Amino acid sequence: GIEQAFVDARQADPALVEDLSDIMPDGQIFVVYGFDACDPVTLIDSETLLKETTRSTALGHGACIGTPIPARKVKTVASENTEIIGEIHIAPLMSGAIPSHEIPWKSTGDCAWSDDQGRLWLMGRAREKTTVGHQTLWPYALQLSLCTLEDVSNAQVRIDSENIVVRIEKSLYA
Repeated sequence: GIEQAFVDARQADPALVEDLSDIMPDGQIFVVYGFDACDPVTLIDSETLLKETTRSTALGHGACIGTPIPARKVKTVASENTEIIGEIHIAPLMSGAIPSHEIPWKSTGDCAWSDDQGRLWLMGRAREKTTVGHQTLWPYALQLSLCTLEDVSNAQVRIDSENIVVRIEKSLYA
């Protein structure tokens, strides 16, 4: 059987990870976030994801994408000093000997926040962040939250200055 599976963090809603766990009861499943398929940045195992982070995802706090892999330098850069959510920046893999102020940081275009365990929580693309009144909305985090509802297999959220449009697909196998 399959011994290990790696799932892209942007596609790894808790229901998918749970389904994979059922298919691979003795296998290891990892959720990986990276700049592209060949450049991993963070990692979290399915057991931790399902037992420790699913409730926060359901509450709209984003997707836990784990801690940076040991060879990786990662930071978040907030657009305002009052924000705890910032854009994810990564350093090249071979930047270990480069002084911090000289590292050529690369923006991923994704935004996240860091919890007290050093795990990053993906909120979505920086360009999708929307402010309505005094509230900041993240369509990706809202979609994930909706997908944790019973019988919901997929959700899409679009926000503009005047409207919030939500599309929900019901699971055929519920």
